[in-house]
Amino acid sequence: MSNSNNLPVSRPQEAYIADEVDWPLGSQRIHITLVVLRLCTFVLDELLSCYSVYPFISPVPAAAVLYHAEIDHPMDFSTLESNLYREKYKTFCDFEQDLELIWRNAKQFHNPVATIYKLAVNLEEKFSGLLLRIRREGNPMPIPDPSVVPVPEETDFSQAIFNEAHYTTESVLYFLQIVLPSEKGSKAIRGFSKVRTLYDQLNEPFLRVIEAMKQGGPTSYRPLPRLYIGKNRTLLAEAQRVPHATVAILMNVQVVPYKHDKRNDLFHVSADVALVRPIGECHEFDATGVDTSLSTDFLPKAYIKVKVVRVVTGVQAIITDAMEKLFFRRAYTTHRLSRYHLPDLKKVRDTEIAKLFSQAIIDGQTGLLPADSYYTTSAAAMDTASSDLGSFTSNPAIKRNATSIPATATTATSDAALLNPKKRDSPQVASDTLVNEQNNGVKRSKHTHSPDSGLNSMRIPSLLRDGSSKETHTNLTSTYNHKTTDSPMAIDNDKIAYTKYLGPDDETARELQNENDGRREYYLEKSRELWQNVFTFCKQRNVPVVHVNKYLSNTSSFPNAEGFFKHVYYVHNNSDIVVQTFRRMTITQRATELVSLLTLQGKSNMGQIVEVLQEDGGEIIGLAMKRYQKTLKQYTHKHTHHRLTAYQKMDLIKQMLRCMKLIHEVGIAHRDLSEVNFMVDEKPGETLPDGSAHAHVYLIDFGKAIFTHADDLRRWWVDKPKVQGEYEGEVLPESKAELEEWCMHMPWIKSKPDHGYRHYRSIQTLPRARADNDVLPYLINPIAEDMYSIGTLIWKIFSETEPWHGILDTDLKGLRDTVKSDYAIDNTLEREVSGELSRRLLRSCLRVNPDDRLSAAEILEWLDRPEIYQGLIAEWTEFAPVSRTKRHAKAAYRFEEEQSREQRLRKSSGAGRSRKRRSRLGSQSSTSPDNNNTDDGNGPSSAVLLP
Repeated sequence: MSNSNNLPVSRPQEAYIADEVDWPLGSQRIHITLVVLRLCTFVLDELLSCYSVYPFISPVPAAAVLYHAEIDHPMDFSTLESNLYREKYKTFCDFEQDLELIWRNAKQFHNPVATIYKLAVNLEEKFSGLLLRIRREGNPMPIPDPSVVPVPEETDFSQAIFNEAHYTTESVLYFLQIVLPSEKGSKAIRGFSKVRTLYDQLNEPFLRVIEAMKQGGPTSYRPLPRLYIGKNRTLLAEAQRVPHATVAILMNVQVVPYKHDKRNDLFHVSADVALVRPIGECHEFDATGVDTSLSTDFLPKAYIKVKVVRVVTGVQAIITDAMEKLFFRRAYTTHRLSRYHLPDLKKVRDTEIAKLFSQAIIDGQTGLLPADSYYTTSAAAMDTASSDLGSFTSNPAIKRNATSIPATATTATSDAALLNPKKRDSPQVASDTLVNEQNNGVKRSKHTHSPDSGLNSMRIPSLLRDGSSKETHTNLTSTYNHKTTDSPMAIDNDKIAYTKYLGPDDETARELQNENDGRREYYLEKSRELWQNVFTFCKQRNVPVVHVNKYLSNTSSFPNAEGFFKHVYYVHNNSDIVVQTFRRMTITQRATELVSLLTLQGKSNMGQIVEVLQEDGGEIIGLAMKRYQKTLKQYTHKHTHHRLTAYQKMDLIKQMLRCMKLIHEVGIAHRDLSEVNFMVDEKPGETLPDGSAHAHVYLIDFGKAIFTHADDLRRWWVDKPKVQGEYEGEVLPESKAELEEWCMHMPWIKSKPDHGYRHYRSIQTLPRARADNDVLPYLINPIAEDMYSIGTLIWKIFSETEPWHGILDTDLKGLRDTVKSDYAIDNTLEREVSGELSRRLLRSCLRVNPDDRLSAAEILEWLDRPEIYQGLIAEWTEFAPVSRTKRHAKAAYRFEEEQSREQRLRKSSGAGRSRKRRSRLGSQSSTSPDNNNTDDGNGPSSAVLLP
């Protein structure tokens, strides 16, 4: 057998392991060099994550007679990968020759103007870039070392987890619906009409495996099929880490109303169900080159390889109307049902129905239970509540006073509200209590339900987890129920169970639950110290700590807004407050967010915290914040048809810079600046010098912030274990010795590449590739990174266009090429930004060297100079973009031309004209009374330089 030395000398594979191996690949045995197999699999994984690959996934049908008459050696990715695992290729060269046939055949058969020809060219260019990485030429992003990093197909599939799945009380169900090519009329495919063919072709290998297993085929397939999805890819990655997780793929889904004698909110679901185990990395889908007519919202977002465990046809289950709306209205979207996650419980409303649904899907039940099984305690509670409410409002005297009665009852102010939790083996809803307050002689009724009762807007759940004692829960809820909801929650420090931070579905948590484990005690002590310091700081800043139950009954079941780190809920009947609950945030992130907001409490232009929310066990799980009218993105979008005036733009920019000046002075770097992390309030009656409306800007969301003063870092640092499922982009000291080393270098810190809002990231933190998640080999200055981000936001505000025009957020190579040097940045600014002062403003922030970026205080001082202020106002007035006819701003300032004079002069001068010619043109244009801002040295813009 040939070894890797048969590869061309220019390739680095000769340095890898070259021994032949008789390699047991699960139940199969493949005689191939392991390194070559891994290297080929890496190439396939990269190419199959591209949009351009979809026409080449499966073989060209035999019915395409003309194609097969012209093409002697057809090739596609399914055949190529199958050949790889059937010993056809002994070297990388053999593999490469067949791979290149894919685009050579397409280019031979199709006309150069054809779409498929262009997609083939894109694939060829992508592969050329991969070869550079494999050869390590030009200092590219390194590839995974094939002598070390295994591929998913190396997994031993004889293990029970890959061959069976059963429902237990600990089960967590992850599921998604995919639509087969033969399906029609499903609600789930609304919006997917233009991309449905794309999904069909990408998922065809997966569907072939499913069909073969339906016909009694083998359960072990290599290569593993890829599953492409459109939304919530993080849940698929999470399913690999969570114990007792089961992933179900639903096909041929039929949802019809279910007739029940006692309730009318149920639906009958029938589907073919494939239980799978996701294996390996979740690969992000690269949409570069996608047809512009396709909506990005419905495009695939990622794929992951899966091992199919079992396929069952005709599975039947019952769901509620809330579940139908949430889970069966959009295909290719991953969902989760878990009793460990409060948002999951709130969304489904009836947790007993959700449990029966999970059991039916995982166990493959092909028949329904008796109808009485679906009349749950939650449904009974709602019926009783409706009956009581009907008799309650039938009294004419009460009807006259109905406006004084709240729409939903709550136990928060009821002395008679009782919670009787029962000891459980796993976290779940411990009790739900509905109380109709006694009013004007009306009878009070109470209904206490089982621990598995569903959540609804009229009941307040209390959650228990492992390690939370009945005594602790009773004392905490009693304290809460007998105080008004506006008072801070009384905290008994001796009874707080800090283990609630570690969910019971976590491997680390299970390890720490061992009472004899010294790490557990150490962690609990350190986290206790951190939270107590936070509680003390809350008291110093006069911010109350309240129980989350205060808001459970008067917030919506679904988040009104959702981010990577938080869910946001609006509060019913209170437009001044918004509730934010944490998700994926580490204990350090939560503490940093709290401390940052508390430090900035009462400061202008800062989001104001109202209350801190905690659970029964003492863990801080969210915040109540002052609610603002809209995000900066929404505010600027509102003015799409009626442009912001130059004075409004200047006012927004100066307020944003004041935010930067304030947080940097107090020792905080935000590190996540974007249009959605600035909020805007419009105050009627407040105007600017030109008579336009004045708006107030507020900075929020400090979830990725970091302290830049050594004393603050020491004070709020906590030594904690790694917890699965949390944010993995955080880099912090892992020991006291490392903490002191960090403090020596402040404000310079260690960091990872930042994959969020890539347009706003400098070359220091911009990822090299989608999988670039390693700690950077150099330190970064987070304050300077903030200034770079604020520079791109300033650009977007005054120019009303996206920075780095024409470069997609997913085009990392294009972005890096554009911002890799000051020369490249300056060329872009010269080409895209009108006005010398405007370019100088941006150059003060958009520099490659962090030390060259000015501080917010320095830029504000420069903007306060009258000649600068008026010069920028003049530029933003004259060069206001005019892309539609008769803009209001255009009419207001009497601009009669579609483009500014400066832009027209640039076009007429040409790239190759001499400086003398440009100077002469500038002098001629300066004689025009309308042009008072030229670049010939005589206008006001050239008279002032940045400090």
